[in-house]
Amino acid sequence: MKEAKGVALCECIKQMNMLADSTTVINKDYSISYFIQMTDLPPQLTMEVVAYVKEHYKDYISIPQEIGGNMIGLSCWEFYHSKALDDNIRKIVSRYKPARISKGRTNKRQKHK
Repeated sequence: MKEAKGVALCECIKQMNMLADSTTVINKDYSISYFIQMTDLPPQLTMEVVAYVKEHYKDYISIPQEIGGNMIGLSCWEFYHSKALDDNIRKIVSRYKPARISKGRTNKRQKHK
């Protein structure tokens, strides 16, 4: 779940920065690729997390008092720590857990010959 939340945080930062300035250097950030290449997250899970973030990150935008400023850090922090994100990440991750293999019971008492 930790890595999936990392994907959500990276995507939130990316989306918030693009909203503030579409030419920003964050558009060159390939952090999400790390999560695909260096973790066990299935690419489909990553895509579901990204889709969730794109749909909901705007619900956490904080408005700064200064004109022309932004509160991207605070907004992403609140999104990252939200119960809604935790619940949805947990739901997404649970769909990708490996199927549990039910093991047959072993007889602890073995017959001696």
